[in-house]
Amino acid sequence: MFNRFWVFMTTLLAVSFSGTTADAGMVYNANNSFKNYQLANAGDVSSTFGNFSAGYDEVLGGFTAFTDAENTDNWFDPNLQGWRVTSVYNVAAAVVNTSNAPVSGVLNPGSIAPAEIILHGGGSDFDGSGTNTNAVLRFTSTIAGEYTIIGSWRSLDSGSTINYVLKNSSTLFSSSADNSSFNLTTTLGVGETIDFVVNNNNDGFGFDSTGLFAEITAVPEPTMLALFGVGGVGMFGLVKRRRKSSLAV
Repeated sequence: MFNRFWVFMTTLLAVSFSGTTADAGMVYNANNSFKNYQLANAGDVSSTFGNFSAGYDEVLGGFTAFTDAENTDNWFDPNLQGWRVTSVYNVAAAVVNTSNAPVSGVLNPGSIAPAEIILHGGGSDFDGSGTNTNAVLRFTSTIAGEYTIIGSWRSLDSGSTINYVLKNSSTLFSSSADNSSFNLTTTLGVGETIDFVVNNNNDGFGFDSTGLFAEITAVPEPTMLALFGVGGVGMFGLVKRRRKSSLAV
C-alpha cells in the first residue's frame, strides 16, 4: 500500500510540474539576468540570456535579435555591456551596468545604477530622422500561467521617449512620461512574449537613453494550490495510519 501511494503521488507531482501551470514564486529578474550573463560571458555574441533576449525593430510588436557583429563591451564606458546596431545613424541599443557601483559622466542628467538596463531607440535615415527603430527587451514564457510584471522606466538623457510593455504585440502599458512605473497582471501560454520597448518619439537617433528595472513573477494557479492541499492531507493520513500500525505491533 505504501509503495502504491508513493507511485501515485510521484506521478501526480510530475504531471503538475510538466508545464501546464506556472511554478509558485518563479521570479524572472531582467536586470540580474542581463548583468550576470554579461559578466559570465564576456565577448559572447548571443543576445539571449535565460528567458530574455535583446533586439530591435521598426514595427511596434516586431522583434529582431541583435546579431554577432552588434555585441559591444564598451558602450561609452567599459562597465556598460550589451548590444547595439552598428550603424552610426541607427543606435538602437540594449546594455546593462555590469558593475556594483553607479556609472557617472556618461549620460545626462544622472548616473546609471548597478544592474540598470539601458534601452535606446534609434533612427533609420542618414540624418537620424525617418522611421523609428525601437529598442526591445523580450521575455518568452516557458510555463503557462498567470504572471505579474512590475518595474519602472527612468530618463537617462535629454530626449523624450515613449515606453511600452507589450504582450504578444498588444499594449499592456505605455507612457510618454520620461519617468514612469508599471504593475501589471496577465496570463501567458508557453511561447508567448512580454516586450519592454523604448521608442525615440520622432526626435532623431540620439539622446534617448532610458533606464529599465523589470521583474516578472509566475503566480501559482488555484489548481496548483489545491493539489498541494490534497497531497498534504494524503501524506498526513498515510503517516498517521503507519504510526497506528506501528503502535499496534
